[in-house]
Amino acid sequence: MFWRHLIIFCAIFLINQAKAANYYFAANGNDSYTSVQAKNKATPWQTIGKLNSYFTNILPGDSILFRCGDTFSGTISITKSGTAANPIIIGSYGTGNKPVFSGLAPTSGWINLGGGIFQGNCPLAAPMVNIVVSNGISQPLGRYPNFDATNSGYLNIDSHLAGTQITSSALNTAINWAGAEVVIRKNHWTIDRGIISSNTATVINYTGASSYQPLNNFGFFIQNHPATLDEVGEWYYNPASKKVNLFFGASMPGGVNVQVGSLDSIINITNKSYIVISGLAFNGANNFAIQLLNANYVTIKNCNITQSGINGINASNATYLTIQNDTISGSNNSAILLNGAHNTISNNTIYNNGLLPGMGARPNPSYSAVYISGVANTVANNDIENAGYDGICHSGDSVLIKNNFVTNFTQIEDDGGGIYAWGGKDTTVLNHGRQVLGNIVLNGNAATNGTSGTFLGCSVGIYTDDNSSGMTISGNTVSGCPGGAKLHNSQSITFTGNTLFNNLAQLIVPHDNPLYTTKNLSISGNIAFSEYITQPTLAISSFKADIPNFGTFSNNYYSNVIDNTFQFSIANKALNLSMWQGLYNKDITSSLAMSIPYYLVNSIDKRNKFPNGAFNANTNGALTYSANGNFKGAWMAKLDAGTFEGYFSFISGSPSNGESVTIPIGAVNTGNTYMLKFSMIGTKTNERVIAYLINSAAPYNIVSEKQYTMLDIVRGENTFYFNPTTSLPSATVVFALENEDATIWLDNVGLYQTSATVNNPVNNIIFAYNNTTVPKLIKLGKNYVDVKNNKYSGSTTLAPFTSIILIKNADSLAVMPPVIYSAPNASKGLTDAVSSTQQVSVSVYPNPATDYIMFNFNKSTTQNLNIDLINTNGETVFSQKVQVTNNSYRLDFSSKPRPGCYFIHLSGDGVNQTSKVIIM
Repeated sequence: MFWRHLIIFCAIFLINQAKAANYYFAANGNDSYTSVQAKNKATPWQTIGKLNSYFTNILPGDSILFRCGDTFSGTISITKSGTAANPIIIGSYGTGNKPVFSGLAPTSGWINLGGGIFQGNCPLAAPMVNIVVSNGISQPLGRYPNFDATNSGYLNIDSHLAGTQITSSALNTAINWAGAEVVIRKNHWTIDRGIISSNTATVINYTGASSYQPLNNFGFFIQNHPATLDEVGEWYYNPASKKVNLFFGASMPGGVNVQVGSLDSIINITNKSYIVISGLAFNGANNFAIQLLNANYVTIKNCNITQSGINGINASNATYLTIQNDTISGSNNSAILLNGAHNTISNNTIYNNGLLPGMGARPNPSYSAVYISGVANTVANNDIENAGYDGICHSGDSVLIKNNFVTNFTQIEDDGGGIYAWGGKDTTVLNHGRQVLGNIVLNGNAATNGTSGTFLGCSVGIYTDDNSSGMTISGNTVSGCPGGAKLHNSQSITFTGNTLFNNLAQLIVPHDNPLYTTKNLSISGNIAFSEYITQPTLAISSFKADIPNFGTFSNNYYSNVIDNTFQFSIANKALNLSMWQGLYNKDITSSLAMSIPYYLVNSIDKRNKFPNGAFNANTNGALTYSANGNFKGAWMAKLDAGTFEGYFSFISGSPSNGESVTIPIGAVNTGNTYMLKFSMIGTKTNERVIAYLINSAAPYNIVSEKQYTMLDIVRGENTFYFNPTTSLPSATVVFALENEDATIWLDNVGLYQTSATVNNPVNNIIFAYNNTTVPKLIKLGKNYVDVKNNKYSGSTTLAPFTSIILIKNADSLAVMPPVIYSAPNASKGLTDAVSSTQQVSVSVYPNPATDYIMFNFNKSTTQNLNIDLINTNGETVFSQKVQVTNNSYRLDFSSKPRPGCYFIHLSGDGVNQTSKVIIM
């Protein structure tokens, strides 16, 4: 029985195969050939018109083949369907370049209109021309002002009236612009177009634009009018006369070939199924190279689509469409705009789309390279470069966005993303099954031209916008964008295993719209790595106090690689990891990667600009300030010998009390770097202390960056660096508190002029990614670690669509023993003990130490001091004999010991003490 069925199946298959026919077309063919002759390469048909007239005779399994190297013109109308087993194929034959299907029509009869403008006839042009090509290069529609003018050619909107009028003093023109287009940057994500009905010197009245309203101090320009032509290549088309004007300057170049958009589409497929389009090239479609409506099981593969007036591929209500291994470039709006279900876009190269403001769709969806909506769609393994707006914009359920490489997006509109999702306005509908996996997204642009400039354009690598939900975002890499990832008014998002590197902010989670909610977020196992101190690793905000309800944060790795201090912006307040953990009970299992010093210090002036920084006897030079007079200063023996104490005599309850400790430090100069070191302890945890420099005289302005540290009940050693913005004869160090509920103790305060340079993170970090489908070898030097403290040396291999961040000098990550502050005491067995009545105690700080160690003495009788640094094996690393003056001595490391645990033994006149120190 089995063999009988198999024989019948094979017979049917062979019969079907026998019926399949190849029809050949060539530029030098002849439409008078019979259909039998057209099945022979030697006697091909010639025109698209012949194909369309014969298409009703095409059968499933037939192939329509065009000769390589030839050019064809006309719109192919697909009027028959294939079958699953036998699709209709439109392809190529022969060798050489892909056959080209052009949507362009020639021009002729050029005349000189004067003023550098020439006019040609184009009787075959489309009713509304979207593309003009000169010698194969797409030319820009004329505009006023030009793109290279101030603010990229946008005029300012002073005021507006509803959606019908804008006023601008910058317009200042006597030209009658009626009939031209006004292009308005209506918001960060919309460039809209309307038709000018009338105008005065400063007022434009227009119709036909979208419901989006203009914004004052945003911008506009005028296009599609003969008065705009003043730069080479700019064009204007008159649909009534079928003539095109081009600006060429003094003379029209010899041999120039100007073509205009003629065919609104080159292939149309409506209500048909099982079609394969393969190995063809499409150029200059006035609207769409390939248009599909209610089409099913269509495959477009190995094709080149260039210079489309609107979209390269435009598909509405398509199912099981496959777009594969194609190259699509130069579309005025989108490379692919697709709505439907079970469609796949894979392994395509998509570049330079949507880059001309005013030439995209009006108003949305516009300028995105790939725009896909519907159910169960896949976008995978595509290379997408240079997009006017989103790289990939997706919506719907069960969507898979996987292993795409997206770079240089949001070039003319912003508030978009490399990979962008929007949930829609209906909050009762939530999505499910959406996946964004293993993509690499680089170099978003803040497209602020035509905006007020008060808001830095929001361009995000991976962006889930209002009401997005039901999404897993995993294994992606984002770098070089204003925002790494943004979960905006989103819910039920799993964000895991992603790497966010060197974006202006790494992970942003804002809740700013009462129509939507932010909840059920699961953020775990990610790397948020800032290369510069100004880049927050995690920024969370809410218009209401609901951040604790956002979801769970766990097992993440954070690094602001410079200093690694306050890398979080939570509710518009700078926090560090421990404060974020303590205040919000989030990221309890998360960690910090290794940091590198902010400055490379070459030398330090040993003279402290605040001589009483040890506070051994008094607090002279240190003052307290508060608007309500309730913050007081006192001396007490709290830390090392004497200590400055700042406390509150009563609670004023005033949010602008401005409580601070101020210490005048004398002259400071621009171009110098000053190092501030101090010990600190308090009665509270998770509260910030802010340090900065101010002018000691009116207007008491801040003259340096602000530096933050955290108050704690455990002693901490702090080092800050300041670069004054103004040279002053007298400056003051300010230690500012933010609340009135803590006592603070300061000791060992020193400000030292240094010779230092900013440590460029680029010299200390390797960031590498693999945007290919095969493993990639990354060559390294020696001694690197990743954020999890895994060591690397020599080389490493990256799997496809993965990345790695490595930090130089792995030895500095050796696990150190806990810091121990030893009480001053005699150390028996090393030298003869000194009687307690004569003994001098010495405070040793900072601990851990990096480049130096300070010794402060509680008595001024000590002159001669022996210093021995001993390692944990009992070996003396070095010895030094010095003389001590001014109750203190600074030991600078001329040759820094290896990081680790050591003992410092001090002996001499009245002192015999051993202290344990950590050197990092």
